[in-house]
Amino acid sequence: MEVLKNMFRALKHRNYAVFCSGQIISLIGNWMQAMALSWLVYRLTGSSTQLGAVTFCAQIPILLLVPWGGIIADRHHKRTVLLWTQSLFMLLTGTIAALTLTDNVQIWHIYVISILIGMVTAVDMPTRQAFIVHMVEGKDDLSNAIVLNSSMVNSARLIGPSIAGLLVAWVGEGHCFLLNSLSYLAVLTSLINITVDGFAPGKASESPLKSLLDGYRFTVKNQPIASLMLAVATMSLNASAHTVLMPVFARTILHGTSKTMGILLAAEGIGSITGALALACKRTTKGLETIIAAASIICGILLALFSLTRTLWLAVLCLIPLGVTITCQLSTSNTLVQYLTPDHLRGRVMGLHAMMFAGLNPIGAFIYGALADKIGTPTALAISGLLLLLGSLRFVFTLKSFRIKARRLLTLTERCNLSMHNEHI
Repeated sequence: MEVLKNMFRALKHRNYAVFCSGQIISLIGNWMQAMALSWLVYRLTGSSTQLGAVTFCAQIPILLLVPWGGIIADRHHKRTVLLWTQSLFMLLTGTIAALTLTDNVQIWHIYVISILIGMVTAVDMPTRQAFIVHMVEGKDDLSNAIVLNSSMVNSARLIGPSIAGLLVAWVGEGHCFLLNSLSYLAVLTSLINITVDGFAPGKASESPLKSLLDGYRFTVKNQPIASLMLAVATMSLNASAHTVLMPVFARTILHGTSKTMGILLAAEGIGSITGALALACKRTTKGLETIIAAASIICGILLALFSLTRTLWLAVLCLIPLGVTITCQLSTSNTLVQYLTPDHLRGRVMGLHAMMFAGLNPIGAFIYGALADKIGTPTALAISGLLLLLGSLRFVFTLKSFRIKARRLLTLTERCNLSMHNEHI
């Protein structure tokens, strides 16, 4: 009982618990749409390049615009910003649902709506990340809140694709999009019932460009933050290969259907939940940098092994630990970045983090999608694993200096937060 209490300790904060209640419903809808959209694109085009291109369109706005989204997060009430972004998501997903259900959907519709969703995400993502610290009222339970948020994402990854696989086979992709649109009502309801706005007063008179450069300088100047960003970028760029190529792998390599793809995504989801819950038991940030290094290395090896599988059960055996490593690496990186960043810069730094995490996905998706068309899906996946393995070695070799500099930076950050708090009072 004590273990469970510790694992879910962030839920003792009312605002965070309310947020989670709406978020989990919406996340299930998001994963249903992600799976159904990939299947729809591949059904319409039969091209892995097109799969990569659609992912590129959905996420390239994040790469270009998310730092500016971080400025919005630092200058405005975060709850209000999230109410707007979630409402826009509901409108856009409702549009693709209507087009698909009426048999009027065309590939260019998917491209346009994907771009618009990416633009909204560029504001939503850093705002949501920066809002977590306000909902748990300080940093004591921040790491647990971030990990539980990851658990929700991966629980949804387990549930959503499984439901979508059945729905696509039964009634088609459009009903998945419709259910996702309706799921945003749960998020909007939870945001309305949250009692904090998450407003950290910034310098409203300061030019947006200067605000952006301040966040960039802080990130580049401080080696621990820069190293974490690079580790996330390496994971995002290369791990995106297996995600974008999953429909191709399920259909052409395993000779399966949408249900097969649902099983593969669910297997990775099981691993992700396992990794997130294991991290939730940690009470401190001690040793998180070691987890990042180990998870990155193992993930590269598993991606290469996954490329060699030709049966469903072997693919599942690779994807479960793969989910563990990806979640451990990304969640721990997120936690350390938030701990090491002053409150007044958090939106902008998390915007840059989101740019590394989600913004590089479209580049990786486009490259590996096109590469798969040229040299085959298994070879493209093997290359992604080897490149991730090689790219992760830099972080491993700098662990000692990382620990020393991170301790110094944490001390400076705590002093800065205290000074800003006293000044505001």
